[in-house]
Amino acid sequence: MKNYTEHISKTLRVPRHISHAGIFSGQFLLAAAIIAFFYNYKRLAISTILLYTTTMIYWNKIEYMSFIKIADISMVFIVLFMVTFIDSYRFKKHLRQIWLLTLFIIAFVFTTNEYAFHYEITPTKTTETPEHNNFVSALGLHYTYPNTSERESAYYWSCYLHMICLHILPSTVCSLCIIYSA
Repeated sequence: MKNYTEHISKTLRVPRHISHAGIFSGQFLLAAAIIAFFYNYKRLAISTILLYTTTMIYWNKIEYMSFIKIADISMVFIVLFMVTFIDSYRFKKHLRQIWLLTLFIIAFVFTTNEYAFHYEITPTKTTETPEHNNFVSALGLHYTYPNTSERESAYYWSCYLHMICLHILPSTVCSLCIIYSA
């Protein structure tokens, strides 16, 4: 039987053996910072390096609430603000539109992923009612019990979706917008 001891941690939101994969996807932030620096987006490069730093620390140990979580979320908003409202005006028009579409996609994915993840790992008073289960089945979501392969899958699904759509996608799109606008 597999050991799921971190499923019932009072402090960890995601088991460390899963969250450590975020360290890989975080490297896309570093690449984006280097590209921004070489194409003379200095403020963006510095803020993205700070985001990279907070991401590396946060994804090493994803806790429910911590100073580094707040710092990481703050840096995300700062970098997205800088790209969208300051630096994207240097992009070619069609590339700025691609960036804005990407921003919409990452906002949508983040919101729906967080909702689904919260729903799958947080028990409620209605978790066991038939009406609740019918509604959940229609959405394809259900509460997963700790120490099960279903909970492990919920962690993997949420983390990998987050890494692909919120680390790799915006870093890659922003980098390509910078490169092709030069």
